[in-house]
Amino acid sequence: MGDGQSAVFVFLDHERYGDPLQRITLRGLKEESLYRFVLDDREIVKSGAYLMQAGIGLRLCGDYDSRLLILEEINA
Repeated sequence: MGDGQSAVFVFLDHERYGDPLQRITLRGLKEESLYRFVLDDREIVKSGAYLMQAGIGLRLCGDYDSRLLILEEINA
């Protein structure tokens, strides 16, 4: 992984009934920086402040479902 890139691995150990949307909030980002990642074949750009407060909504269904996100800081 290059400079300014981070990997986020999200793992669902068992299925939870009800809403399959899991909200993941991140820590340690620069509030004023923008971060790019791909989710469901869409490129998304959000601020560090947004990712640490509102987070990323991930749809995880079934035992052991997982996602790997690569965050790239696009302005430092």
